[in-house]
Amino acid sequence: IGYRDDLDSNRYEYLIYPELTNKYDKVKEFISSAKADGGKDCEDMGAGLQNTLNYEWKGNTRFAILIADAPCHGEQYHGIKKFDSMPKGDPKYKIDQLVQQFAEKNINLMCLNITELTVKLYNNFVDYYQKGRKNENSSSIYVGIFNEEKEDTEMLVDLIVKHAKLYYEKRHYYNDEN
Repeated sequence: IGYRDDLDSNRYEYLIYPELTNKYDKVKEFISSAKADGGKDCEDMGAGLQNTLNYEWKGNTRFAILIADAPCHGEQYHGIKKFDSMPKGDPKYKIDQLVQQFAEKNINLMCLNITELTVKLYNNFVDYYQKGRKNENSSSIYVGIFNEEKEDTEMLVDLIVKHAKLYYEKRHYYNDEN
């Protein structure tokens, strides 16, 4: 799922893959077609999260990755004056409820800070996610740092694969025990 900056003229041109898939080549091709631009304001992250939740999640191991270079709307998520066209938050999307739904649907969530702008946002995400967890053996959230100036995409892929494997093993271990 791709989403755009709220001030972009093409903000409603979301990149949405038709369905969840495990076909690596199709996913790679889709991601390669994405064009990132903008950067004038906070992001329309609520729409991206909602569109992700709208997928029909069928598998036992569910894993979503959020990579953002800017926070969503609401000064409580970034604390930067004059940066946000909606400082009280996006009236269409309640970020706390969306993140909580990831936990309720047992979707493991990996959030990567690629800039300092998302640190405060993701700290809030951890609290919201914990409220939606059914028990300590259900899904989990991981917040990490990916410095694109110091680390290459190969390291990013390794990090994602490592955590996807951990989520998978945790889920299957828990299900085998119960």
